[in-house]
Amino acid sequence: MFINNEAYNRYYEIIARANSICPRNLKKTEAMKIRGYIEDHHIMPKCLGGTDVIANKVWLTAEEHFTCHKLLTEMTEDTANGKMWSALWRMMNKQSKNQYRDWE
Repeated sequence: MFINNEAYNRYYEIIARANSICPRNLKKTEAMKIRGYIEDHHIMPKCLGGTDVIANKVWLTAEEHFTCHKLLTEMTEDTANGKMWSALWRMMNKQSKNQYRDWE
């Protein structure tokens, strides 16, 4: 499912840095005081078997979140890769009630 390549390494570097700056056990309001606008990201995507446990989540900036989803398309293969491209497309083309992105 995952390819151990540069995208894989970069993905986990972003996750580790974000967790070191703002641990996941902080409430969102506390995390926002540290990082500003943040978004909730599943480290192991739910569509690939990830769950909603705290250990599988991280607070990311909008830019980090987009970058991580792009990296997921570069570090997966087969069916998982199709799911990651679908998730990236949805991220780019739909507004979530919990996320605001101004792409202009």
